[in-house]
Amino acid sequence: MNSYLPVFIIYVLVYIVAIIKTMLYKGKVNLGIYLSLKWIYFIAIFELIILLLLLLIYVYEYEGDIMFFSWSISILYFRGIILSFPFLVMFSSLLPAWAEIILIYVSALLFDYVTFLFISCVKERLLNQSNYI
Repeated sequence: MNSYLPVFIIYVLVYIVAIIKTMLYKGKVNLGIYLSLKWIYFIAIFELIILLLLLLIYVYEYEGDIMFFSWSISILYFRGIILSFPFLVMFSSLLPAWAEIILIYVSALLFDYVTFLFISCVKERLLNQSNYI
């Protein structure tokens, strides 16, 4: 579990930086989010890199057995597990490992989008309230 810690710390720090960038962004809205397209692409690529790093650490620690990969990273990669959890429970015996990884990745991107959309809505509401004062 200690080998996951640096990856988790980097993961959280980049997410916090992206949230701060969303609050400070002054450009045009992209996909409903106050974030530049460069940062949106960066987050998508970063999610994939983090997921692959967690997979490599897991395979190295458990010597090639990726049967319980999604369960072992559930706390560390919570953004990918939260939305995919019902599907992973229902279809865990039917899905191959690569399909579980893709499902976790897509659900992490969806969770990120909803989070940044919520933050953008909060920012917009704060900007509208400051205009009335």
